[in-house]
Amino acid sequence: MHSEKSKNQFIYGCTILYLIGYWYFSFDGITFSDDVVYMEFGKLFWEGKAFPYPTHFADRWGTYIFSGLLTHTFGFNERIAATASLTSYILTYSILFSLLNKSQQRLGFSLLYVGQVYFMYFIHKVYPDSVLLLFITVILWSAIRRHERPKLAGILMAASFLIGFSTKETIVFLLPMPLFLLAKDWKTNNSKCFYQVFFACSIILLLGYFGYYHIYNGNWLFRFSSVNEGHYISEYTYHDKGWKAILQRLTYVPILTFIERSFWPYMIGAFPALLHGIKGTDDTQKIISWAVVCLFTGFWFMSSTLEFYNPLYLNPRHLIILIPLLAWLIAYSIPCVLLQRSNLIFFAFSFVFAAILSWNSFMLLSFYSSLAIFMLLILYLPKAKWGILLWLFLPGMASSLYHYQNKNYPHLKEAYRIFAESSSADLKLANDFLVFSNEVLLTNSSAGNVHSLKNWEALMQHPPKSMDIFIYNFYKHAYPLEQEDWDGLQHALQQRNYRSTLLSQDKWVEIWRFENP
Repeated sequence: MHSEKSKNQFIYGCTILYLIGYWYFSFDGITFSDDVVYMEFGKLFWEGKAFPYPTHFADRWGTYIFSGLLTHTFGFNERIAATASLTSYILTYSILFSLLNKSQQRLGFSLLYVGQVYFMYFIHKVYPDSVLLLFITVILWSAIRRHERPKLAGILMAASFLIGFSTKETIVFLLPMPLFLLAKDWKTNNSKCFYQVFFACSIILLLGYFGYYHIYNGNWLFRFSSVNEGHYISEYTYHDKGWKAILQRLTYVPILTFIERSFWPYMIGAFPALLHGIKGTDDTQKIISWAVVCLFTGFWFMSSTLEFYNPLYLNPRHLIILIPLLAWLIAYSIPCVLLQRSNLIFFAFSFVFAAILSWNSFMLLSFYSSLAIFMLLILYLPKAKWGILLWLFLPGMASSLYHYQNKNYPHLKEAYRIFAESSSADLKLANDFLVFSNEVLLTNSSAGNVHSLKNWEALMQHPPKSMDIFIYNFYKHAYPLEQEDWDGLQHALQQRNYRSTLLSQDKWVEIWRFENP
């Protein structure tokens, strides 16, 4: 017993250290996107200032209130803000870890928890999905403990649903869970106290939540209308592209997405345990299995707006909330279910199927083909199962190294700061995504010194005598459409006989000066 406890403590401690180490050493900065908005809103919220523009992101206060408190207390910094995501990952892991009993299961869960590339990528990013993990886990913990601690479980579940919804609307995928529990307990007449507390708290919280919007916006349902207004047409929407695009999205596109984004091994690995959990009698496994079914159903069929049907775009960032639960199910099935001969053969064929669909990507083809061979190898050499560590850790390590080297974020930030503060040109321009992130990348005094390359046509209506342009080559990877702005400006400057000089250049940054003689 003492040995088992020591093993569990060692596994837990090593995993926590790994999460912290990964968060610290693989940090590659901001994504120059929504995370900038959440950081800015968190800062303004704790300063008691109004938000600069209306957006449904402002209603996701669960995303920025925690990171904003950290930056308000310890300084406005992207790494400090990302501590909220790290905390969510650690607490989520700790709760799910406590729901397993055997050290072998806990070891498997720990390895799987830190093994998915996209899941680990967002551990140091300020996004709602990273925080939502915790509230989903608390909801499931409350469901599992509803008999033992009914009052606490009822309060926590109600609060987690509300705070989760105020973090990311995805939490609504779990709304069937209380009804599932009620149907399950109805015959036995168990946990009356839990349901009384849960529904009472839910009514009180919802009245307060919607009442707030009624008082300040004059509309009880303002939160839903703001979601509708946040919808815009892009390459990732389906309604505007016709019924064929919607049909594709509802049939094979999700499968391709799961394969391309490396969620497939977790889905396939958890499938036997999922079926066993739904049919079985173990309450914990059943609850987590049904939660996974709810989440998958929501991702597959839910619309991004209530005004018309537009299936959700399956952004891998949104899908990371599946990973802890899938990892738990896989680990729970160790060793009784997971390594059965029939399951290993099923896994092998599933990975062959994924390899065939990945024919146009050598990396994915190699990944799934080797996994299929490995599954067959375990049939004859069961101890070879530990070789799975290669497939778990190598992609994550390689990905973090790639992003770190590709972005060289510390170098960018220092070069951009010097450019903003010291350039003597009449006009300073930079990539649009950099200027969008000025509040994070630059100090308050220099944030307004650099203008967006996207607005070059308006700025050129009054051509300056000289201009300096900061180009961060990461745009070729993340924002390739910005090439049009850069090409358009260069062409316009050539027509006006501006003389160009390359002031500085390396692998990541180019600084150009254009002068009108």
